[in-house]
Amino acid sequence: NEGCRREVAAGRRTLFFMPHCGKGMYAALLRANWGERLGGVVIVGNSFAAYVEAAGMEAGEGRDDAALATIVAAANVVREEPLSPPGADPLFHAFNNTSLMWWPAEAAAALPPLPPEADSATRDADYV
Repeated sequence: NEGCRREVAAGRRTLFFMPHCGKGMYAALLRANWGERLGGVVIVGNSFAAYVEAAGMEAGEGRDDAALATIVAAANVVREEPLSPPGADPLFHAFNNTSLMWWPAEAAAALPPLPPEADSATRDADYV
C-alpha cells in the first residue's frame, strides 16, 4: 500500500483510474507528483472543477481542509474533459462527474510549492 503516493517516472505519462475516490487519495497522488512530475499524471476520476465549485472556493482558500486545498491548487492548471455518454439524461450528471484530467508539462513545472499544512492531506483515512 503506497497510500496513493505513486510517483510517475520522469518523461512518462501514467493513467490513474480513480472514479469516486475520496479527496485524500487525490491529494496524496498530487503531492507525490507536485511540480514537474505532475505533467505525467493523467487521472480518470472525480471532476476537480466540481470540487472547487461545490466548495465555493478559489485558489488559496480553504486551508482548513488540506486535501481540498491541494485539489484546488492543482485545479488551477488542470485540463479537464468530462466523460459523459452522448445524449445522457441531465439526471445522470447529478450522480456522475467523472472526468479525464491532465496537466500540461509547462504549467505543472511552474506550480508554486504547496504549503506545509497541506501535507496532512496524505494522511486521510480514505485510503487506509
